[in-house]
Amino acid sequence: MLFGYFRASKDAPGDNLPGQLIFTCLSHDIVAHEVTYAIVDRLRPSFNVATNPHVRAFHEGFADLVAIFQRLSYRDLVRRALQDAQGELRQSRSLLDIAAQFGQGLGSGKALRTAPDSKNKIQDVREEHALGAVLVAAIFEGV
Repeated sequence: MLFGYFRASKDAPGDNLPGQLIFTCLSHDIVAHEVTYAIVDRLRPSFNVATNPHVRAFHEGFADLVAIFQRLSYRDLVRRALQDAQGELRQSRSLLDIAAQFGQGLGSGKALRTAPDSKNKIQDVREEHALGAVLVAAIFEGV
């Protein structure tokens, strides 16, 4: 696996320093997300061949879920985050933001994605990340 780096936005770096180097290999979310692709491909070769838009969407949504669920394995982080959110998981940005430093570094001022972030229905979206967000939202609705 190869992970890159980039400089944070000089105008809107979020919590980063303007122009700071951001190494994606140091982001728990990005590593978990990208490694999930490799694991799914190893378990089911050619499952990443995009025969329709839902194939890539599944990979995006599933990889986001793995990143979130992996974060939930850190007991102290979960305890503190739930205390701060007064027990309401959906209010805990520290548990549900995905690739916060990355998204902020791009200048958006927010995480790359946040779960559950979709009120869309599967028939209303086409882009793979948006379709993946529908899967993530569905899982959170079931919890």
